[in-house]
Amino acid sequence: MVVHEITSESAFADAHVAAKGKLVVVDFYATWCAPCKTVAPKYAELSDKPAHARDTYCCKLDVDKVREVAQEAGVKSLPSFGFYAGGKLLELQVGGDPLALEAKMTSLAAKHASHAFKGQGHSMLGGGGGGGASSAAAANAAHLAATKAIGANAPSGSSGRRNPSGTHKQEKESATWFWLGSLPCNKGSF
Repeated sequence: MVVHEITSESAFADAHVAAKGKLVVVDFYATWCAPCKTVAPKYAELSDKPAHARDTYCCKLDVDKVREVAQEAGVKSLPSFGFYAGGKLLELQVGGDPLALEAKMTSLAAKHASHAFKGQGHSMLGGGGGGGASSAAAANAAHLAATKAIGANAPSGSSGRRNPSGTHKQEKESATWFWLGSLPCNKGSF
């Protein structure tokens, strides 16, 4: 599957229509962001996996070119990934960890893709198999494992938190900040 480039607010709206009920995943990036460049090929690989190609519509958006959408999503650090269903932001994930990204794509697609099977299934061996329920449980387990593996990457609200994902965050309260486009940036981060 192709990762679609969003170049304007109208292209962003068009992406939701083109998704046809799929979960829309938006990679908010900037050309100057090294962690964004690192995660981009991994995001493209994820979009090519059959389950993701079936359940998600993957996009990327340069925050310096389409500032309005990035501001509306609340993007403050890069890379960030926005997850949308029905044109509404469900969640904004900060960081470039491919395992956490895949777990979030899987769990949210299982919940929000309009064509996702939500009923009970039966195995070929007989008996009831929780078709939709077991896949959701597996996705939740994968997400929990990924979250534990990267526990330090969980949001804490503290601006001085340890941040192993490489996102641009303030390291100390006294750090010098400046504005680059519409995003606040720490001069010590680059």
